[in-house]
Amino acid sequence: MGTLAIRLTGAARVFSTGNGRVPAFSGLDLEVRRGEVHALLGPSGCGKSTLLRILAGLDHLSAGELTLPRHSDGRPAAGIVLQDAHLLPWLTVADNVALGLRYRANRAVAAGRVDELLEVLGLAELADALPAELSGGQAQRVAIARTMLVAPPLLLLDEPFAALDPLTRRDLQDWLLRVRDLLDLTIVLVTHDVDEAIHLGDRVTLLRGGSRGTVGTWDTREVDRNSEVLAATRHDLLARYAATSDEPSTVVPGPPLGTNGGGRLAPVAAR
Repeated sequence: MGTLAIRLTGAARVFSTGNGRVPAFSGLDLEVRRGEVHALLGPSGCGKSTLLRILAGLDHLSAGELTLPRHSDGRPAAGIVLQDAHLLPWLTVADNVALGLRYRANRAVAAGRVDELLEVLGLAELADALPAELSGGQAQRVAIARTMLVAPPLLLLDEPFAALDPLTRRDLQDWLLRVRDLLDLTIVLVTHDVDEAIHLGDRVTLLRGGSRGTVGTWDTREVDRNSEVLAATRHDLLARYAATSDEPSTVVPGPPLGTNGGGRLAPVAAR
Protein backbone atom coordinates (compact mmCIF):
# COMPACT_ATOMS: atom_id res chain seq x y z
CA MET A 1 0.00 0.00 0.00
CA GLY A 2 2.99 2.30 -0.29
CA THR A 3 2.57 3.43 -3.91
CA LEU A 4 0.26 6.36 -4.52
CA ALA A 5 -2.82 5.84 -6.68
CA ILE A 6 -4.13 9.42 -6.40
CA ARG A 7 -2.49 12.71 -5.54
CA LEU A 8 -4.31 16.04 -5.32
CA THR A 9 -2.24 19.17 -4.74
CA GLY A 10 -3.78 22.58 -4.12
CA ALA A 11 -7.02 21.33 -5.66
CA ALA A 12 -10.02 23.63 -6.00
CA ARG A 13 -13.46 23.46 -7.58
CA VAL A 14 -15.28 26.77 -7.78
CA PHE A 15 -18.78 27.29 -9.17
CA SER A 16 -20.18 30.53 -10.55
CA THR A 17 -23.60 31.38 -9.10
CA GLY A 18 -25.91 34.36 -8.98
CA ASN A 19 -24.22 35.26 -5.69
CA GLY A 20 -20.71 35.11 -7.12
CA ARG A 21 -18.07 32.40 -7.09
CA VAL A 22 -18.67 29.64 -4.54
CA PRO A 23 -15.94 27.09 -3.73
CA ALA A 24 -16.99 23.48 -3.22
CA PHE A 25 -13.46 23.08 -1.90
CA SER A 26 -10.10 24.78 -2.37
CA GLY A 27 -6.53 24.32 -1.22
CA LEU A 28 -7.18 20.58 -0.96
CA ASP A 29 -4.22 18.21 -0.67
CA LEU A 30 -4.98 14.48 -0.66
CA GLU A 31 -3.05 11.26 -1.22
CA VAL A 32 -4.64 7.83 -1.73
CA ARG A 33 -2.39 4.78 -1.59
CA ARG A 34 -2.73 1.92 -4.02
CA GLY A 35 -4.73 -0.98 -2.56
CA GLU A 36 -6.32 0.95 0.29
CA VAL A 37 -9.87 1.95 1.12
CA HIS A 38 -9.72 5.71 1.68
CA ALA A 39 -12.86 7.15 3.26
CA LEU A 40 -13.81 10.78 2.62
CA LEU A 41 -15.91 11.90 5.56
CA GLY A 42 -17.79 15.13 6.00
CA PRO A 43 -21.17 16.84 6.34
CA SER A 44 -23.45 17.68 3.44
CA GLY A 45 -22.15 20.51 1.28
CA CYS A 46 -18.44 19.95 2.00
CA GLY A 47 -17.62 18.89 -1.57
CA LYS A 48 -17.28 15.11 -1.10
CA SER A 49 -19.42 14.12 -4.07
CA THR A 50 -17.99 16.90 -6.23
CA LEU A 51 -14.51 15.57 -5.54
CA LEU A 52 -15.60 12.04 -6.43
CA ARG A 53 -17.08 13.24 -9.72
CA ILE A 54 -13.76 14.88 -10.56
CA LEU A 55 -11.88 11.66 -9.82
CA ALA A 56 -14.32 9.84 -12.14
CA GLY A 57 -13.77 12.35 -14.95
CA LEU A 58 -17.34 13.68 -14.74
CA ASP A 59 -16.21 17.14 -13.61
CA HIS A 60 -12.96 19.09 -13.55
CA LEU A 61 -10.78 21.05 -11.16
CA SER A 62 -10.82 24.83 -11.28
CA ALA A 63 -7.24 24.88 -9.99
CA GLY A 64 -4.57 22.54 -8.68
CA GLU A 65 -3.07 19.28 -9.87
CA LEU A 66 -4.51 15.76 -10.03
CA THR A 67 -2.55 12.56 -10.65
CA LEU A 68 -4.40 9.23 -10.96
CA PRO A 69 -4.51 6.13 -13.21
CA ARG A 70 -5.67 6.98 -16.73
CA HIS A 71 -6.58 5.19 -19.95
CA SER A 72 -4.56 5.78 -23.10
CA ASP A 73 -7.05 8.46 -24.20
CA GLY A 74 -6.58 10.40 -20.95
CA ARG A 75 -9.81 9.36 -19.23
CA PRO A 76 -9.51 8.39 -15.55
CA ALA A 77 -9.22 4.60 -15.17
CA ALA A 78 -11.93 4.61 -12.54
CA GLY A 79 -15.46 3.32 -12.06
CA ILE A 80 -18.09 5.06 -9.95
CA VAL A 81 -21.03 3.58 -8.01
CA LEU A 82 -23.80 5.84 -6.70
CA GLN A 83 -26.31 5.46 -3.87
CA ASP A 84 -29.01 4.37 -6.35
CA ALA A 85 -28.09 1.16 -8.20
CA HIS A 86 -29.66 2.44 -11.47
CA LEU A 87 -30.30 -1.06 -12.82
CA LEU A 88 -32.33 -1.34 -16.02
CA PRO A 89 -35.58 -3.04 -14.92
CA TRP A 90 -36.12 -5.01 -18.15
CA LEU A 91 -32.66 -6.65 -18.05
CA THR A 92 -31.56 -9.60 -15.94
CA VAL A 93 -28.75 -9.30 -13.42
CA ALA A 94 -26.29 -10.81 -15.90
CA ASP A 95 -27.37 -8.42 -18.66
CA ASN A 96 -27.18 -5.41 -16.34
CA VAL A 97 -23.64 -6.36 -15.35
CA ALA A 98 -22.70 -6.92 -19.02
CA LEU A 99 -23.65 -3.34 -19.94
CA GLY A 100 -20.15 -2.19 -19.06
CA LEU A 101 -18.68 -4.34 -21.84
CA ARG A 102 -21.38 -3.92 -24.46
CA TYR A 103 -19.19 -1.68 -26.63
CA ARG A 104 -15.80 -2.94 -25.43
CA ALA A 105 -15.76 -6.68 -26.19
CA ASN A 106 -17.47 -9.25 -28.36
CA ARG A 107 -20.48 -10.99 -26.86
CA ALA A 108 -18.71 -14.28 -26.18
CA VAL A 109 -15.92 -12.56 -24.24
CA ALA A 110 -18.42 -10.39 -22.36
CA ALA A 111 -20.57 -13.37 -21.36
CA GLY A 112 -17.55 -15.28 -20.09
CA ARG A 113 -16.34 -12.36 -17.99
CA VAL A 114 -19.82 -11.74 -16.58
CA ASP A 115 -20.19 -15.37 -15.51
CA GLU A 116 -16.75 -15.35 -13.92
CA LEU A 117 -17.34 -12.11 -12.03
CA LEU A 118 -20.78 -13.14 -10.78
CA GLU A 119 -19.25 -16.35 -9.44
CA VAL A 120 -16.39 -14.51 -7.72
CA LEU A 121 -18.76 -11.99 -6.15
CA GLY A 122 -21.27 -14.57 -4.96
CA LEU A 123 -23.99 -13.43 -7.37
CA ALA A 124 -24.13 -16.41 -9.74
CA GLU A 125 -27.47 -17.66 -8.42
CA LEU A 126 -29.05 -14.29 -9.23
CA ALA A 127 -27.82 -14.16 -12.84
CA ASP A 128 -31.30 -14.62 -14.36
CA ALA A 129 -33.20 -12.50 -11.84
CA LEU A 130 -34.77 -9.15 -12.71
CA PRO A 131 -34.06 -6.03 -10.61
CA ALA A 132 -37.61 -6.10 -9.16
CA GLU A 133 -36.78 -9.46 -7.60
CA LEU A 134 -33.68 -8.18 -5.78
CA SER A 135 -33.31 -6.77 -2.28
CA GLY A 136 -31.64 -3.39 -1.85
CA GLY A 137 -28.39 -5.03 -0.83
CA GLN A 138 -28.42 -7.40 -3.80
CA ALA A 139 -29.09 -4.52 -6.19
CA GLN A 140 -26.07 -2.64 -4.87
CA ARG A 141 -23.86 -5.72 -5.27
CA VAL A 142 -24.98 -5.92 -8.89
CA ALA A 143 -24.23 -2.21 -9.42
CA ILE A 144 -20.73 -2.69 -8.02
CA ALA A 145 -20.24 -5.80 -10.19
CA ARG A 146 -21.30 -3.83 -13.29
CA THR A 147 -18.68 -1.19 -12.55
CA MET A 148 -15.98 -3.75 -11.77
CA LEU A 149 -16.54 -5.71 -14.99
CA VAL A 150 -14.40 -3.27 -16.97
CA ALA A 151 -11.64 -3.90 -14.40
CA PRO A 152 -10.93 -0.34 -13.25
CA PRO A 153 -7.98 -0.19 -10.83
CA LEU A 154 -9.84 2.55 -8.95
CA LEU A 155 -13.38 2.13 -7.56
CA LEU A 156 -15.25 5.27 -6.45
CA LEU A 157 -18.23 4.82 -4.13
CA ASP A 158 -20.64 7.68 -3.37
CA GLU A 159 -22.52 6.55 -0.23
CA PRO A 160 -23.61 3.28 -1.90
CA PHE A 161 -25.00 1.75 1.31
CA ALA A 162 -26.72 4.82 2.78
CA ALA A 163 -30.27 3.70 1.89
CA LEU A 164 -29.89 0.19 3.34
CA ASP A 165 -30.96 -1.03 6.77
CA PRO A 166 -28.14 -1.38 9.36
CA LEU A 167 -27.79 -5.17 9.15
CA THR A 168 -27.72 -5.21 5.35
CA ARG A 169 -25.33 -2.26 5.34
CA ARG A 170 -22.82 -4.03 7.59
CA ASP A 171 -23.09 -7.20 5.51
CA LEU A 172 -22.35 -5.23 2.35
CA GLN A 173 -19.46 -3.41 4.02
CA ASP A 174 -17.82 -6.71 4.98
CA TRP A 175 -18.49 -8.07 1.48
CA LEU A 176 -16.80 -5.02 -0.04
CA LEU A 177 -13.67 -5.54 2.06
CA ARG A 178 -13.47 -9.16 0.92
CA VAL A 179 -13.86 -8.09 -2.71
CA ARG A 180 -11.16 -5.44 -2.30
CA ASP A 181 -8.71 -8.04 -0.99
CA LEU A 182 -9.68 -10.58 -3.66
CA LEU A 183 -9.38 -8.22 -6.64
CA ASP A 184 -6.66 -5.88 -5.31
CA LEU A 185 -8.75 -2.73 -5.72
CA THR A 186 -8.11 0.82 -4.63
CA ILE A 187 -11.34 2.30 -3.26
CA VAL A 188 -12.34 5.87 -2.46
CA LEU A 189 -15.52 5.94 -0.40
CA VAL A 190 -17.63 9.03 0.26
CA THR A 191 -19.68 8.88 3.46
CA HIS A 192 -21.11 11.04 6.23
CA ASP A 193 -21.17 8.07 8.63
CA VAL A 194 -18.21 8.04 11.05
CA ASP A 195 -18.66 4.36 11.91
CA GLU A 196 -18.77 3.35 8.25
CA ALA A 197 -15.64 5.40 7.55
CA ILE A 198 -13.75 3.70 10.39
CA HIS A 199 -15.03 0.20 9.59
CA LEU A 200 -14.18 0.36 5.89
CA GLY A 201 -11.35 2.85 5.73
CA ASP A 202 -7.66 2.07 5.97
CA ARG A 203 -7.44 5.84 6.26
CA VAL A 204 -10.11 8.46 6.86
CA THR A 205 -9.93 12.07 5.68
CA LEU A 206 -12.33 14.58 7.22
CA LEU A 207 -13.27 17.38 4.81
CA ARG A 208 -14.33 20.88 5.78
CA GLY A 209 -15.37 22.11 2.36
CA GLY A 210 -15.33 25.62 0.97
CA SER A 211 -11.94 27.28 1.35
CA ARG A 212 -11.20 25.44 4.59
CA GLY A 213 -9.57 22.32 3.13
CA THR A 214 -9.38 19.24 5.34
CA VAL A 215 -9.39 18.75 9.09
CA GLY A 216 -6.95 15.85 8.86
CA THR A 217 -6.37 12.22 7.93
CA TRP A 218 -6.51 9.32 10.38
CA ASP A 219 -4.75 5.98 9.78
CA THR A 220 -6.99 3.18 11.08
CA ARG A 221 -5.64 0.21 9.13
CA GLU A 222 -3.50 -1.42 11.83
CA VAL A 223 -5.83 -0.72 14.74
CA ASP A 224 -7.47 -3.59 16.64
CA ARG A 225 -11.20 -3.18 15.97
CA ASN A 226 -12.01 -3.87 19.63
CA SER A 227 -9.26 -1.75 21.16
CA GLU A 228 -9.46 1.37 23.29
CA VAL A 229 -7.29 3.06 20.68
CA LEU A 230 -10.03 2.69 18.08
CA ALA A 231 -12.65 3.89 20.55
CA ALA A 232 -10.55 6.99 21.22
CA THR A 233 -10.12 7.56 17.50
CA ARG A 234 -13.87 7.28 16.96
CA HIS A 235 -14.51 9.77 19.77
CA ASP A 236 -11.98 12.18 18.28
CA LEU A 237 -13.48 11.90 14.80
CA LEU A 238 -17.02 12.35 16.11
CA ALA A 239 -16.01 15.49 18.00
CA ARG A 240 -14.21 17.00 15.02
CA TYR A 241 -17.02 15.98 12.67
CA ALA A 242 -19.58 17.66 14.93
CA ALA A 243 -17.47 20.82 15.02
CA THR A 244 -17.19 20.76 11.23
CA SER A 245 -20.95 20.27 10.87
CA ASP A 246 -21.55 23.37 13.00
CA GLU A 247 -19.52 25.51 10.60
CA PRO A 248 -21.40 27.33 7.82
CA SER A 249 -21.80 24.89 4.94
CA THR A 250 -21.09 25.59 1.30
CA VAL A 251 -24.08 24.90 -0.92
CA VAL A 252 -22.83 24.14 -4.41
CA PRO A 253 -24.87 23.60 -7.56
CA GLY A 254 -23.97 20.64 -9.71
CA PRO A 255 -25.34 17.73 -11.67
CA PRO A 256 -27.12 15.05 -9.64
CA LEU A 257 -25.57 12.38 -9.74
CA GLY A 258 0.37 7.27 13.28
CA THR A 259 0.10 7.67 17.23
CA ASN A 260 0.73 10.74 19.34
CA GLY A 261 2.80 8.95 21.98
CA GLY A 262 -0.11 8.16 24.26
CA GLY A 263 -1.43 5.14 22.39
CA ARG A 264 -4.11 7.18 20.67
CA LEU A 265 -4.27 7.66 16.93
CA ALA A 266 -3.62 11.24 15.92
CA PRO A 267 -4.42 12.89 12.60
CA VAL A 268 -1.64 12.31 10.09
CA ALA A 269 -2.12 15.77 8.65
CA ALA A 270 -4.31 17.83 10.95
CA ARG A 271 -4.94 21.39 9.87
